[in-house]
Amino acid sequence: MLADIKHRVNIILGDVMEIDRLEEELQDGNLSFISFRNTEDEKTLSVVDVANIINIVSTKYSKRLYILINKNIRNTIIQNSLLKTLEEANSNCIFVIFVPSINHLLNTLKSRAVIVNRLSNKNSFSEVKRRLIMSKNFKALEQVLYVEDKSARGLLSDKQVKDFINVV
Repeated sequence: MLADIKHRVNIILGDVMEIDRLEEELQDGNLSFISFRNTEDEKTLSVVDVANIINIVSTKYSKRLYILINKNIRNTIIQNSLLKTLEEANSNCIFVIFVPSINHLLNTLKSRAVIVNRLSNKNSFSEVKRRLIMSKNFKALEQVLYVEDKSARGLLSDKQVKDFINVV
């Protein structure tokens, strides 16, 4: 998963539980990170969380620092605060924001991020395409390519993509 993190601001669509896997990869690579995780008591990114992020990113880091956010950020005020923070952050800060759907994000936030659509390996587009090519089912392959393109452009919800992949 760490291989998917290539830019300063990354939005990961799909299974938000992948934060566990990313944290393990960062620990294994001895890389620095800070997590803002969804808990039973706090499911939404708060103004206090954003203030903490601002304090963190205003510090000068000589090494790369990954800031993982796995909390609900549907609130427009929070997204705008986060947007300002992303723009002013130290260049060594890499943001990874986990969201179940891109539909609730502001266009200004989406435009400053690279969106990574994560599906489980078993049901990934590449795995489904490989199986269809091996079975010479080119009509179904054409449908998968069409859905993959619409998904990459944010025209389908994560649930729609998963439902389609599970049917093929």
